[in-house]
Amino acid sequence: MAETHTASLVGADRPATRPRAAVLRVVYPRDLRWEHRFSAEPVTLGRQPEDGSPPLHHATVSRRHAQVWWDVQGHHAVRDAGSRHGTLLGASVIGQMPRVLADGDLLRLGDVFVMYEVPSDDDDDGVDRDNLPGASPAMARVRARVARAARDPSPVLVSGDTGTGKEWVAKELHRLSKRKGPLVAVNCATLTRELVESQLFGHVRGAFTGATGDADGLFRQADGGTRFLD
Repeated sequence: MAETHTASLVGADRPATRPRAAVLRVVYPRDLRWEHRFSAEPVTLGRQPEDGSPPLHHATVSRRHAQVWWDVQGHHAVRDAGSRHGTLLGASVIGQMPRVLADGDLLRLGDVFVMYEVPSDDDDDGVDRDNLPGASPAMARVRARVARAARDPSPVLVSGDTGTGKEWVAKELHRLSKRKGPLVAVNCATLTRELVESQLFGHVRGAFTGATGDADGLFRQADGGTRFLD
């Protein structure tokens, strides 16, 4: 979670800079479909906002819960609007003093979690959205990074929890790189301590007990292509 800072409103009749494109999106509860894409106008988060902002229907959200606007310092800022259950930015309770929002910040309004995201301006041209789906700014940034990394022959580190799609990222990196060789995915958990050199680099007949013939290792199998070590 990005560090938060206070934001000043002194002399803030109108923004000094053009507001950046940003979106607020409910990430929990998952069945609460709500998002707001910012224009130049401030937005009130709540069940019954009086300024025409989209209502956020949840029992723990107050009628006027929090306010977000573009500050003269060139940031989106947020403050609590006297809510019943309070507003949190990350783990910090916020009140009437404005706090600056940064990309990826998580707001908690009662029991509702709202993500603040800034869309990526990077080019994700060529990335297959069936392989790397998602309309969120975070996924747009992932696709842009994949497109950029695929043009570079250097090794790539793909990090993420189990089940987040690292092998799909590797497949897109390989496809976009236009390498002529195959993509060889290696589950490193299956490599054995005694035979890891042979498994990776191959062996010739008679190199060890049970080596009845020559065998290419996983590195050679991926020659001219991509080797994904998982």
